[in-house]
Amino acid sequence: MPLSLPLSRAARAVVLSLATAATSQTLLGDVDSLYTSSTNQGPSTSRTPYVVPVATGVRTVSIFTVGTQDRDGTTGPTNGSPDSVSLDTVNLKSIANGDPLTQTGNAYIMAGKPDGLGLMDNGDGTFTVLMNHELGTGEGITRAHGAIGAYVSKWTVNGSNLAVSNGQDLIRNISLTNTSGVYQTAASGVVLGNLCSADLPALSALYNSTTGLGYNGRIFFSGEENSTGRSFAHVVTGANAGTSFELPRFGRQQVENILLNPTMQNLTIVAVNEDLSSGTTPVGQVNFYIGTKTNTGNAAERAGLNNGTLYGLRLDGLTSETLNGSGLNGVSSKRFELVTLPNQTGKTAGTLASDVTSNNIMNFLRPEDGAWDPSNPNDYYFVSTGNSGSNPSSSNFETRLWRVRFDSITAPTSAAMDGKHGTLEMMFEGGTGTGEFLPINMDNMTITRSGKIVIQEDPGNTSRAARIWLYDIATDTMEMIARADPARFGDKIPTAISSVSPFGQQEETSGIIDAWDILGPGWFLLTVQAHYGTGGLTTEMDEGGQLLAMFIPQAIPEPTSIGVLGLGALAMARSRRRR
Repeated sequence: MPLSLPLSRAARAVVLSLATAATSQTLLGDVDSLYTSSTNQGPSTSRTPYVVPVATGVRTVSIFTVGTQDRDGTTGPTNGSPDSVSLDTVNLKSIANGDPLTQTGNAYIMAGKPDGLGLMDNGDGTFTVLMNHELGTGEGITRAHGAIGAYVSKWTVNGSNLAVSNGQDLIRNISLTNTSGVYQTAASGVVLGNLCSADLPALSALYNSTTGLGYNGRIFFSGEENSTGRSFAHVVTGANAGTSFELPRFGRQQVENILLNPTMQNLTIVAVNEDLSSGTTPVGQVNFYIGTKTNTGNAAERAGLNNGTLYGLRLDGLTSETLNGSGLNGVSSKRFELVTLPNQTGKTAGTLASDVTSNNIMNFLRPEDGAWDPSNPNDYYFVSTGNSGSNPSSSNFETRLWRVRFDSITAPTSAAMDGKHGTLEMMFEGGTGTGEFLPINMDNMTITRSGKIVIQEDPGNTSRAARIWLYDIATDTMEMIARADPARFGDKIPTAISSVSPFGQQEETSGIIDAWDILGPGWFLLTVQAHYGTGGLTTEMDEGGQLLAMFIPQAIPEPTSIGVLGLGALAMARSRRRR
């Protein structure tokens, strides 16, 4: 496994200078100089990071934590109490704006199961973090949209020191559609469940400034990862801010994530990943929705999210990934055809699965998170979890990294001479069991503009701590970067360590997002889901969890590469997502 040495401080300064010049952007602060240790505790939390470095030069910073009776807490809020921002006029968090009274008094706290993230520069030295909370339909307390269950929190963070100054709910009301696909009046009281990975795409994905078509505002996307799952567009800025719109044409399915291609054009192209399996049988799909931007209607309608067509991937002679070590019947890549699926508007759960079967659409074993390559807009990457991590066996599927390469992202349904629309390729295959040197159960991911993919594991309830990996597209190499803190969650390799109370061995890192444009090259934001419900947690908190920043020097391109990335990849929008 390759060892990538970190850039020197001087070399990184060159990268930072060149990157800033290429993007014509001023970074919010220099957290790189403030947090120089391998693990660092931010000013708004009483907990040290739940993720610790493995590779040379990697650093982690805890930002905000779900309240627990933790073992540390010498600074910040009183040990045993939750991290919080007070309900005062400075923080703009009050009962008057609809946020819930918490069970911890006059404060807004972070609840458990933090998952997909979005990141946005506020233009005043702070940035906004949007965070999915993957609560089930019967969990948590009544939120600002009038129901218990899953929700999206919205945090204001200081770009200079990562201090949290404000927290509130994003969703205020929800607009569902009738069976004909017509949006109904937005209302409160709609229960959401299991909001998982997320995407806050570049504005260019939603609005074509050349034609004036689309929605000229920011939208956060996520779906319900349950058997009747719906897809939603949560409006962040603009006239419909605070309203979430159902996206019925995406189909009812177990939604892992919804990811928009950032290419500025009149077409709106969306990847929809379904995290589903039936035992050891691959039954989850990665489908693509293609709509057309308009200049009328609500945010979802203007963005072209309710007038398009859903397509599946069909490969000759193959309807599911296989166990033969390649995933594609002995070859690493195969041409695909985009096949039109019936309109899913007004359809019930199970309809899409039936349509997929009747059209011989390709199936994967639990497609998880994905990302469009910011440097190559034709390329969409995603991971499939497989099922080898918790039950290693020759009959179980390894976790895999895939690439969907369209022949043309501006004409995605125009077939080539062979009648196909692109190529599906298996890029990397992980390990089996709980070993150290290959990924298991790959779950969440993000792609940097320099062609590096950061991948997070979800090993489930196993004694192996969740790892974070860095994959280099150009060199086809995988490097272990970090892992869940073994002093809390335990680990099996390289040394057996038991977890401690209230933590158990069931944890996952999630929501990884590139923060280059705000914090600088090599910086990322991520979450940890600590799956325990003890240690003084309230109904509101539900489970443990944490928001962190992580610096990965191995993800920074060499200074000579910056000019190559230049005004193309580096000038992408200033926000990134994850999931």
